[in-house]
Amino acid sequence: MNENKLVEVRELKKYYMLDKHTTVKAVDDVSFDILKGEIFGLVGESGSGKSTTGKALMHLFEPTGGSVCFDGMEISDKSVYRKNRRRITGEMQMIFQDAASAVNTRMTIGEIIAEPFRIRSRKAGKRELREKAAELMALTGLSSSVMDRYPSEFSGGQLQRACIARALALNPKLIIADEPIASLDVSIQAQIVNLFKKLQEECRLTFLFIAHDLAMVRYISDRIGVMHRGRLVELAPGKELFSYPVHPYTQSLIEAIPVPDPGAAKNHRHAGYQPERGGGQPVWHEVSPGHFVFAAG
Repeated sequence: MNENKLVEVRELKKYYMLDKHTTVKAVDDVSFDILKGEIFGLVGESGSGKSTTGKALMHLFEPTGGSVCFDGMEISDKSVYRKNRRRITGEMQMIFQDAASAVNTRMTIGEIIAEPFRIRSRKAGKRELREKAAELMALTGLSSSVMDRYPSEFSGGQLQRACIARALALNPKLIIADEPIASLDVSIQAQIVNLFKKLQEECRLTFLFIAHDLAMVRYISDRIGVMHRGRLVELAPGKELFSYPVHPYTQSLIEAIPVPDPGAAKNHRHAGYQPERGGGQPVWHEVSPGHFVFAAG
């Protein structure tokens, strides 16, 4: 494994059998890498397979096929995962879309944030746990004065900050953020995205940022993968993807982004390679350094 790569995903598959004759390929032959210290954006419409991909990386369910390597360990191998489970579950954390459903409403915010640390450090006393919670709250923009309040007293944005703080409790290397801003107001979305960028820079964290909002993904991501019907169809550095989209699906997604002046003409320049329609099995083409598209050969 390249020392600059934190995650390597190869030919990942997740199929669901609806009945004897019907198989849904939620994720089909997906391959990509996540580099250390980067924010890798994964975008697509609902049902494209992006969230399923993230959950497969987190080992929330067993993939149908393919492999996932994390920091040199093939965690898709059951024996490797069992042997290194404590390390893996500490170094990989996930943030979900619905923060209200991701917390125990009977616990205070301070208890929720410190819970991973309490489980790992069983000798930690109440004072140490409160100090840890206060430290994490400060890091994520929450005041320690609200530590003893319950989730019902918080807004959606505050709860999501608390979930981010909890994800940081064990000093992870990778955070998988699955639609973390989808249920928030636009102004709060920007604050959460800026928080991710701050954590990337100050804590040297690596993120897999899953979303359907291309405008936000464009702002936050170093590289972006586009998913459609269970497949990764284009992968490129963020700026290049928006300047030179090649795959027709990527082009349609970008053209659907709202602009301040709806009457303004948008002139998207495309790379020299143009996908052929029909004929030939789709394969990966490198149209420019680091820019790949899945299309007929």
